[in-house]
Amino acid sequence: MAQDIIVMKNGDEIKAKIIEVKPDVISYKKWESKNGPTYSEYKNKVFMVKYEDGTKDIFSSEQEPIKDNTSAEDTRKSVAIDKLQKYFNAKLDAKHPLKVISFNKTNGIMREINGQPVYEIQFDLILQFKVDGWVVGNHLDPGGFWKPGFNVATKQPTLGAFEMAVAEYFPQGTTIKFGCTANMESTDNGYQLKNYVIRTNKKIDAQSIVIDEPINKTPVAIDLSTYIEMENETYYVSLQDIQVSDELSNTSEVQATIINILSGSKRFSANSARPITDTLYATSMVSFSYGSPIIDTKLFTSDCDVEIVFTSKKSGNVLYKNSYHKTGNSAGFSSKLAAERAIIATDLKQIFYQFIVGNFPISGEITEVIEKSRKQDEAKIVKINVGSNHGVSESFRFYLKDSEKQAEYDVVVQKVFEDHSICKVNNSQKKILDLTTANQKIKVETRYKPAFLAN
Repeated sequence: MAQDIIVMKNGDEIKAKIIEVKPDVISYKKWESKNGPTYSEYKNKVFMVKYEDGTKDIFSSEQEPIKDNTSAEDTRKSVAIDKLQKYFNAKLDAKHPLKVISFNKTNGIMREINGQPVYEIQFDLILQFKVDGWVVGNHLDPGGFWKPGFNVATKQPTLGAFEMAVAEYFPQGTTIKFGCTANMESTDNGYQLKNYVIRTNKKIDAQSIVIDEPINKTPVAIDLSTYIEMENETYYVSLQDIQVSDELSNTSEVQATIINILSGSKRFSANSARPITDTLYATSMVSFSYGSPIIDTKLFTSDCDVEIVFTSKKSGNVLYKNSYHKTGNSAGFSSKLAAERAIIATDLKQIFYQFIVGNFPISGEITEVIEKSRKQDEAKIVKINVGSNHGVSESFRFYLKDSEKQAEYDVVVQKVFEDHSICKVNNSQKKILDLTTANQKIKVETRYKPAFLAN
């Protein structure tokens, strides 16, 4: 799609929608944010505007600047860059798990945002992990794991098995190049940092990192007893055994991770007042294999195979069984243990999450139509009576219980509370409205393995 192009005298190009060309100033909207704020550029800084219809405006190089005292302004900008670098050196100090390897300004552009002069600085920031670290985030979030806070945990976070967030593992020595943009607002005391964003991140120099990581060989007691409830059944679950096969003797770390996942799961509960349908004995087998993404390098990858089995105490039969295969990061890690830990920190949680949600569906009822269609003849937003206390997370899909096994789900969770959730209606809109208007119960249930966790 065509857009206007503002060509600055320093060679920068701005994709824009021109709003107005005044004698001294060009007003425009950013092309990627045409509903956003209006920006301005002084014409003495602009070489040319190329319009979407192919015409051009070239501005005279003899045009007088709007502002004089250029050398003083250049000094203010130089001080602003120095302030920004010192900000990151102070933020990522000796106590922080990350250290600053380099700071490099790549571009600087003057903007006028809502009448306020802003110096936009684009820069590369190269950081390195001083210790093993975990960054908690969400793969579904467009912003990814990394946020401007650069928050890093030095111990593996314990997250509930049904939370959407996961903890990505970064071994000591991992070096990452961040592409960032900062807005420095003009004040009487020079330019001051208003905000900054991380635009890109990329691992670099993995080949040069060599780490000798210790392994905890202390045996883990397999001791977990809990309950899982469905609409008409309640099971007592006893974890019997977790067998681990890997050449690194890292059994305890794998066992501890699985126990933490299950004990932190809101789908499981510590007790139940309901009659017990059956006792399920749970066992799991986890095995790792290793490879190298590039021949004759010191980089390693790890694959993981997991089998989960739930056996009935009453009959002795296997009631639930699934096998999963996960392939590790193709970029490679500096050691086999680092590659294995990356899978332990993320994929094991997702595997057990998928197994439980797929085999033990969550049931509830639509209790209220919160929003109707414009014609008032269809349900648009509804409330269901199950929430985070029942193991529900955002993006869960529910089906009407009395409907056929259709491919299209009926409602999808948009916001979760402890005892209820707010859902957008995707299918059966008229049926849902008619039944709620008639005060009839509408039962819903999960019937799927979440797409974002599928093998």
